[in-house]
Formats: sequence, structure tokens, C-alpha cells
Amino acid sequence: KPGLALLGDRQEAFLEHWVTDWRGADMKVLLTGTTFANAATHHGARDGRLLADIDSGGWPQSARRRALRIARSALAFHLSGDQHIATLIQHGIDRQRDAIWGFCTPAISVGYQRWWRPDEVDMPHHNRPEHNLPNTGEYVDGLGNKIFVYSVANPEGTRHDHRYEQAQVKASGFGLCRFDKTARSIDVHCYKFLTDVTKADQQHEYPGWPITLTQREQDGRAVAGHLLELNVDGVENAVLILRNEATGELVYSLRLRGNTVRPWVYDASATYAVRLGDPDANTWREFTGLKVQP
Repeated sequence: KPGLALLGDRQEAFLEHWVTDWRGADMKVLLTGTTFANAATHHGARDGRLLADIDSGGWPQSARRRALRIARSALAFHLSGDQHIATLIQHGIDRQRDAIWGFCTPAISVGYQRWWRPDEVDMPHHNRPEHNLPNTGEYVDGLGNKIFVYSVANPEGTRHDHRYEQAQVKASGFGLCRFDKTARSIDVHCYKFLTDVTKADQQHEYPGWPITLTQREQDGRAVAGHLLELNVDGVENAVLILRNEATGELVYSLRLRGNTVRPWVYDASATYAVRLGDPDANTWREFTGLKVQP
């Protein structure tokens, strides 16, 4: 249903401002308490099948979609926790994989158990990643959200006599993300609880990690065309703010590498307005009436 709240009016208003405020920033990261998906099929006990869990950021769906649209407009990478199970997901809004990537880190000491085992309950999937790990690919979760599960750290067990070994079999651990502001890339790591990175013969990370993502990959929409090349002299790594001129809707904003850009757009029939400049010095150039060029 439209109008339901997930983040609340104040947080949504804050995000609407945040996505165009690039003062002192090269990349953006959205931090939330939990992931925007219902990425668990079993809860509590290994055979505890639960179709839809509202203890997640996947509900309410309309509010989840609003939050993702806002974050996508700044090409923001999503970091979260809380789910007792680590996942790396590319979210979908209108279609699969058209939004940002979200890394839900493992808990350092998992208590309550969750599993993502869609293959065992015959949930349809498409486009499994090249690594061909089980329980990965494009799914519709129990709440109706489109999610591309690239990797998941399912528990190997539930109990062990030693508390550290128990943490290991319950898929405890920690995440580490390294942001390269020059390359505009994100290295995503998901380490097991008992990992010792000095031991070369040890499998340090959960299957499906590490992976390197790019800033551009945080917007999965299909490019429909490009505008004229634009530049702003005397500004290093200018900020671009692109809007649909007719509606005023923010299409995206980001800090460039350099001061020249040929903006890409997702609707070839629309007309666009661009602000290009230095937010720290509050100097801008305005371009209006821009259309897709052959």
C-alpha cells in the first residue's frame, strides 16, 4: 500500500537532501539497521520455514522502494546488519537488479538463527552468478521484493561444545569494505569468525566473497542514451546533479573524476537540466533543455 512508513518522514527528507549534498564527499554509503529485503527462508530452527518476515527492511514494500529510489540517485552502496545471516544483494525496484547493492554483514556472535535456502523450498530463480553457488540468483522474496542474491553465508550448524566453535558453525564473523575513491570501487569482504589471515591454507571468507563493485554499479537501470558533453573549467572532480526538466525529479547526482562529462540518461524522450560545479565553493554552471544526442 502507498504511504506506509519504513524510514519515516524526517529520515526520508534527510536522505533527499543528503543525496545531492556532495560537500567533502567522493562516494556515498547508506547505513541502515537491516537490509531492504526478506533474505531468509528459515528462522529459529533449521526446519523453521517462514514465508514472510516483517522483522526486516523488506516491509512495507512501498516504503522500501522509496528508500531505494532515493539512495540510488546518489549511487550509494548499502551497508547493514541485524539479520543474523550475511548476504550480498543487488536490490530491484521496478525490475530485477535496477537499484543499489546491499551488504548485510554477519553478526560477530550469531544468536538467533536464520538461513536463506530457497533451493530447498523450490523458490524459482533466474540468472545464477558465474560462481554457480547454491541459493543465489534472482528471486522474489516472501514479501514480493525483487532481489539478486550474489552470495550468502548460511550456517553449517547450530550447536558446538566450545563457544568460539559454536560462533563459527552459526556463521558468525565480520565484514570489511574498502573504498577506493580514485577508482570509485568497493572491495567487499566477509570473514569467518575464526579466520586467521596469516594462514594461507585457510578459507578466510565465506563463499561468494570477496567481490569488487563499482560506484556506477549502484544504479542498475539500463542506459537509454547520452546528452551533450559538458565541462566546467577550473574545477577538479566536479559534482553533477541531473534532473528531469519537466518534473524536477532527481535522476542522479555524483562527484565526477575530472571536470568533463557526457551524462547518461534512462529515458531518451525526456528533457534534462544539469548543475555542474563545486559544492564546497558553491560555484555552479547550469545547463537546461538538454536532450539525448545521436
